[in-house]
Amino acid sequence: MELAAEPFSTALLLGFGLVYAFALYLALRLAYWRRLLESEQLHVFLGTSVALILLWQVRAQVDPLWTFHFLGVTTVTLMLGWSFAILAGSLALLAVTLNSGQGWEGMLINGITLTVLPITLTQVILVLVR
Repeated sequence: MELAAEPFSTALLLGFGLVYAFALYLALRLAYWRRLLESEQLHVFLGTSVALILLWQVRAQVDPLWTFHFLGVTTVTLMLGWSFAILAGSLALLAVTLNSGQGWEGMLINGITLTVLPITLTQVILVLVR
């Protein structure tokens, strides 16, 4: 589901932006970067980013403000872990935002609802199951 920024107040958008920026900071800080030195792992990371872009382009419009599409971030989280899933989801979200012509405010909201929340929830459930 892709959200537009119009119905939200400036304070709420600022809060979304701060939470999203903190999640990106944690993802960049906690990522095991040596893992990407192996060419196969780098290809998997970049390939999942492209797959998310393609999945998020497939959507069914219900209302002008609400758009549903496939998430796919659960699979990416299970494949790559929390940090790289946040980064791959953010790359995909950036590409989709640039392609759709949507404002940057919408990217902040979608960054929380499409990447941070489902990826964190998947990681928490994974830890609880293990």
